[in-house]
Amino acid sequence: RSSPKLHNWVYNHSVLGGPLMDWEKRGVIRRKSKVLAVSMILISGVVAWVKIEWLYLKFSLIILLGAVVTFLVSRPEK
Repeated sequence: RSSPKLHNWVYNHSVLGGPLMDWEKRGVIRRKSKVLAVSMILISGVVAWVKIEWLYLKFSLIILLGAVVTFLVSRPEK
């Protein structure tokens, strides 16, 4: 909203524009995007689990990432 020029560039971008318009107009997330996002979240979770020493922080992170994955998976697909 702060930059009409940037907004137009992003929404007219060949890769970014389609998914953004899908989300804005219909609230859908493409299956390919879901698979990529969930995969990256799982990889991040595993790396964090290995690197973080504090158990309460590990479980807090897992709960947060689980909530994000649940949200992504529950959105309708195109």
